[in-house]
Amino acid sequence: MSDGVTYREATRDELSICATYWYRMFEDMGSPLLGRLPEDWHERWLRVYRPHFDSETLRYDVACIDNRIVGTSGASIRHDSITDASSGRIFGVYVERAYRGRGIAARLAGRSLAWLRKCRCAPITLRASETGRPIYECLGFKPVNEMQIDE
Repeated sequence: MSDGVTYREATRDELSICATYWYRMFEDMGSPLLGRLPEDWHERWLRVYRPHFDSETLRYDVACIDNRIVGTSGASIRHDSITDASSGRIFGVYVERAYRGRGIAARLAGRSLAWLRKCRCAPITLRASETGRPIYECLGFKPVNEMQIDE
């Protein structure tokens, strides 16, 4: 606990809030993804992520103030059947505007990173916005060569 903020794992019932914050993250970034989402994106998101949550290959952490969620961070594990190794991905790091600048995003991402390390994931990746990059660099993330085509 710090500055009235508590951190904990999200419950299955809170995945709906996590989905909303996932959307808001892309909204803040001005992502073209939002223009491609179907009207029922929220229900689809829950249908996709709930089974992973239930099988413990997905975890969300939340930051709360006065028992109200103000930030989220997701982490997922992918198992490679060929190498028998697991890699991790951090995603959906979002903090409500009124609570930014307090280190909440760094604490949330740090919790996700610690869980993926505990699960022996390597590598652990994420996609950073320009504003998020300094947070992740402080956690030890380094830019890598990755290319992409948006069509």
